[in-house]
Amino acid sequence: MMPTGPCPSPLMIVGEAPGVEEERIGKPFVGASGQELDRMLHEAGLLRSEAFVTNVCRVRPPGNNLDFFFSRKKKPPPGQWEQFNGVWAKPELIQGVAQLQREVALCKPKVIVALGNLSLWSLTGKWGVMDWRGSGLKYALNPATTVIPTLHPAAILRMWSWRPYVICDLRRVKSAITDPVDVPPYRFVEAPHYVQAYTIIQSLLARVQRGPVHIAVDIETRAGHIACIGLGWSKYDALCIPLMKSPAGSYWLETEEFHLMKVLRDLLTHPNCLVSGQNFSYDAQYFQRHLGYIPNLALDTMVTHHVCFPGTDKGLDVLSSLYCENHVFWKNDGKEWHQRQDEKVLWHYNCEDAVRTWEIAEVLSETVVKLGLEGPCRFQHRMWGHVVQTMLDGVKVAIEAKKQLSSELATEKAAREAWLAFVFGHPVNPRSPAQMKRLFYDDLKLPVQYKRTKEGPRPSLDENSLKTLSKKEPVIRPVVKRLLEIRSLGVFKSTFVDATLDRDQRMRTSYNVAGTETYRLSSSENAFGSGLNMQNIPGENKDSPDEEFYLDLPNVRKLFVPDSGCEIADMDLSQADLRIVVEEADEEEMRQLLDAGLDPYTEIAKEFYNDKTISKKDSRRAKFKAFAHGTHYLGTPKGLAGRIGLSIADAERTQSWYFKRFPKIQHYGERIRNSVDKTRSVSNVFGYRRYYFDRLDSTLYNQAAAWIPQSTVGLLINHIWDQVRTHAPEIRVSLQVHDSLVFQYPIEVADECKAKLLTLSRYPIPYTRPLIIPTGLKTSRVSWGDCS
Repeated sequence: MMPTGPCPSPLMIVGEAPGVEEERIGKPFVGASGQELDRMLHEAGLLRSEAFVTNVCRVRPPGNNLDFFFSRKKKPPPGQWEQFNGVWAKPELIQGVAQLQREVALCKPKVIVALGNLSLWSLTGKWGVMDWRGSGLKYALNPATTVIPTLHPAAILRMWSWRPYVICDLRRVKSAITDPVDVPPYRFVEAPHYVQAYTIIQSLLARVQRGPVHIAVDIETRAGHIACIGLGWSKYDALCIPLMKSPAGSYWLETEEFHLMKVLRDLLTHPNCLVSGQNFSYDAQYFQRHLGYIPNLALDTMVTHHVCFPGTDKGLDVLSSLYCENHVFWKNDGKEWHQRQDEKVLWHYNCEDAVRTWEIAEVLSETVVKLGLEGPCRFQHRMWGHVVQTMLDGVKVAIEAKKQLSSELATEKAAREAWLAFVFGHPVNPRSPAQMKRLFYDDLKLPVQYKRTKEGPRPSLDENSLKTLSKKEPVIRPVVKRLLEIRSLGVFKSTFVDATLDRDQRMRTSYNVAGTETYRLSSSENAFGSGLNMQNIPGENKDSPDEEFYLDLPNVRKLFVPDSGCEIADMDLSQADLRIVVEEADEEEMRQLLDAGLDPYTEIAKEFYNDKTISKKDSRRAKFKAFAHGTHYLGTPKGLAGRIGLSIADAERTQSWYFKRFPKIQHYGERIRNSVDKTRSVSNVFGYRRYYFDRLDSTLYNQAAAWIPQSTVGLLINHIWDQVRTHAPEIRVSLQVHDSLVFQYPIEVADECKAKLLTLSRYPIPYTRPLIIPTGLKTSRVSWGDCS
């Protein structure tokens, strides 16, 4: 309904288009999306009754698909389209925008909430609500009106974990109604002359010499070098120190750059300089390589947010939308910098990164205290230092063996490709989905296999599909076997064996302390584009040689060798997840089995199947282990039956027997459910906490049950790493791979170092009765893969 007088509220809410219920009743937001909008407004302290609510388009698109009215393609789709505000639009949309503009003019709101992409575009001309959500923008026709975009309630009903972002954005709306959103009064020095830059850095150095000062640091890089360094010392003040000038060359004279870099090093390495950075392990690699030092990091915003809310987005733009007072999305400004672009754009972007990081760090410091997570936060930053040192050290690689293995894999792959070409009479490319589908589904007329995707079922020839086809048509099994081998050999060769070495011929990776919600590290190629994910390097092939599609791939770990005069050691934990569950549940009988060196799954399987001959290699033991493991993670009989190959009745009978046999396991699961129901969180014994923002369902309980043992084990590995770095500096940590650590140490002190490792790895997990998980230690003076 069009307003006829002054708007009863300074707030206006604009959706995209009516749904089925809205079309039937003739009012916006009266269906499920409207009910959710009301709830979110209430949680943010706003009332829908005090806002004018409308939509951009007044006609419901077929199937609720807005693409019916709107196209961002260069050429118009078939039909009646007009060029409008930079896009192709149908008359219904153009009329809706015009009516919306009249409504805004009559209402004169202080703040407009733009729900969804179409609303964002119609009010500001921008697109990408996930990027711009929470930003304080200006209405295109009246800059006095603030537009704050956020996600449409319909999107929240599909992706419930996004809901906290909308609540945060709506709270920003509430604040903006009484406190108008202004352009931040930035005081950026973006293209300084020498005296100006030197004076600012020197003044900051003088401040840190008198006491602690928080300074945010951010770098922009180009072609493996530092293009500029940004320093922020308030949420408004920043200096950009350019080092490169487009198209090529240095910004400074040689003597100027020398003196600037010297005083900058004095500043950033001073113990009173409390540096904050975002994902600062990336910056640290550049500082060390090009400037010879690592700044005195006090707080990494990514790491700190990860401690507070593991499992949530932690990009700088997202953190800014959560923690910065005057947030406006800016990350596209420097993302695609190119030589023809004004260099000042990059320098301004660098300064904005710095001040955003500074403000986020200030708020996160308080958030950590409010949540009682100071201890975990301190330890994660301690781990950050250990991890960066391991990243910088890298691992020695047997160069000639690497070349030989690459050649052998290429030969094996070529032989299989030649076989396929002979069989079919023409070359076959297993990497081409289109060619594979023509071969199997058009030429051979095999039944089409489908794979579920977000867009619906799609024809597939992935590994599972090919194996299914080989069972249905045994005559093609040799073809399927060769195809799968070609794929495996190709991935194996390109991903692991041919991974690029660093300039000193060592292999390096970038570890991320904030990589996983369970505090196990994630890894990827390093900041300079070499290396690989060291978490997934294959060891000895453990598949059974008699399996139909068995391929005996080489042990890539043999390419990683100790430095000259050193021995390499691989330490792993014994049944760590199970031991944590047993301790959490206080299941004494299972604890006694573990303490006696027995395998609980084998012993319990003997009892369940009433067969004393069951061994660790027995398939029944494997099936029972999978069932018990799933039960520990709150799996239901129905869910477990499908994964393990049991009937639902058998799964119910098995779980009932297991709970009667070990009732404390069942009680442990009930405690997890209660914790998630009441607090939306679970905690582990190290004092870390995991909040859950999704809907309460069985999947969420499964995730919570898995998080406790997995995070505890991940943190135990990190504590052992910390113990070794602190108490045995002669032992270097070379790698961390899931539940194991790889070390090297001088051969002349090998016995002493092994004894220290065995002692330091016995780190007590702080339960009431401290738990020490046994560790195994394998060593070699040849390679990691030869450890025994």
